[in-house]
Amino acid sequence: MPSSVPDLFVDADEGPVALTPIEIETVNMALAIEWLRDNLICGVSLWAMMGGKPREPERDDVFKPTERQLALRDGLWLEDGAELALLATSPHPTVRLLVAQHEPTPAAVLDLLSEDPWSEVRQVVLGHTSLAASTRERIAIEDPRSWLREEAAEKVPMVGGRCTRCGERVKRPDRFLTCSIRCSVELTAERVHDGLYIRKGDLTRVGAWKPGFRWSTAVTKESGGIRGCGPGWGWIWFSFIPSLSARQVADALTVLVHTDGLDPDDAVIQLEDSHGAVGR
Repeated sequence: MPSSVPDLFVDADEGPVALTPIEIETVNMALAIEWLRDNLICGVSLWAMMGGKPREPERDDVFKPTERQLALRDGLWLEDGAELALLATSPHPTVRLLVAQHEPTPAAVLDLLSEDPWSEVRQVVLGHTSLAASTRERIAIEDPRSWLREEAAEKVPMVGGRCTRCGERVKRPDRFLTCSIRCSVELTAERVHDGLYIRKGDLTRVGAWKPGFRWSTAVTKESGGIRGCGPGWGWIWFSFIPSLSARQVADALTVLVHTDGLDPDDAVIQLEDSHGAVGR
């Protein structure tokens, strides 16, 4: 029986070394695992089952800053109150969140951001040390989230590291804004229902959207019975016009495209121009 141990004294130019049946089977199995890891929906969990370290999926997570937005965050220290107030009206909620997180942001700007449609922004505002007492009192009465109203009534609101939907503690606040898959999925469903998000069907209806105004969010709780597989993910699109919800933007684009006959990309530009939706 020929040995499968390579002879180090044989010149490699003498030709390829034939693999044994066991070696061929091992190579084929490795290739199959690699294909399954990269192509199955729950490939991350499959890789974990095989003993490997789960890889973080590549997604545009909710409120995850882009490189440009990170550069903007670092430059906030050079901005005065007027520029911070302008950035607080940015069409992109991540920019507004960065302004809310900025330590020197003045009380007047925080008061403006306290009425932001995104609870993540309002949550950060409530925990800011420069927040005026009058703003906090208004939050305690008017905020749509009951747990934020309750915290605003406390002498020292404790909002850091808590789920933006229900107020429970988040296990990894560096990575997530909600406490569980259930809260993530239900938050997505709520925002679709309220018009803050639109799904692919609405995007197909309008034909175009401003780049950079979409996220990947949890849309299903099912994990396929495999631990670590996590939720099902889906793309959602959100408004690039500060005064309109995503659903209202989609309705306006539908009129411009299907009634006025504009090209979808031109309709996006015209809608931005008509609302003065400029910002970083």
